[in-house]
Amino acid sequence: MKKLTKIMLSVAAASAVAIAMGVTAMAEDTITGTYDNDTGVVTMDNVIGSGASQTIIVYDSAAETITSTDIAYINQIDNQTGPDGHFSTFTLAAGLKPTGTEQAVTYKIKIGGTDKSVQTGTLTIAGDAPATVTIVIGDVTSDGKINMADVTQVGRIAKGKARTMGNAGDTKYKTDNTPVIVGDVTSDGKINMADVTQVGRIAKGKARTMGNAGDSVEVLAENPSGN
Repeated sequence: MKKLTKIMLSVAAASAVAIAMGVTAMAEDTITGTYDNDTGVVTMDNVIGSGASQTIIVYDSAAETITSTDIAYINQIDNQTGPDGHFSTFTLAAGLKPTGTEQAVTYKIKIGGTDKSVQTGTLTIAGDAPATVTIVIGDVTSDGKINMADVTQVGRIAKGKARTMGNAGDTKYKTDNTPVIVGDVTSDGKINMADVTQVGRIAKGKARTMGNAGDSVEVLAENPSGN
């Protein structure tokens, strides 16, 4: 087995590998990978044998011209197990999984064989899906139902007063980052007497005549700002 490290690579060597692999830059991705955040090991699927040896290069997907600084991993393996010998794993740094509002990290994978074929894949390391909660539109006191306490708090905001309980007037975000103003059941971007009327109708057991008071909506448990 041959192992090439980033330290051993010159810019010229990196460019040579990039040129050799670049002939199929537009090939459809067939390789998939699963990243282990604790160990940094990436387990690949759908890699097939491609000759007497294979060379793998993993690099920053945003790189237009690959240099040594863009390469996250490079290695070569001699086929010692017949025509089906191939790479199945490679190792990146551990702890690359984004947290909070950090953007996903994306790498391009290319594996070239001595049979002159090139296999490609894209590895995206994304953070965990954000936690969500379901709120009832108009239930600004978050007690699971719409009652006169909600009407009171929405009414205070509509009149320009400070709320005394609940979260009327706060901004929450749906999973697509669309903002929702808590208590704005008419979805016009502000809390006014129209909202008070609709929340009041639900609190009294009547049908709403406009807006979405009483509907449920999924919002992020923690806003993108961390609030």
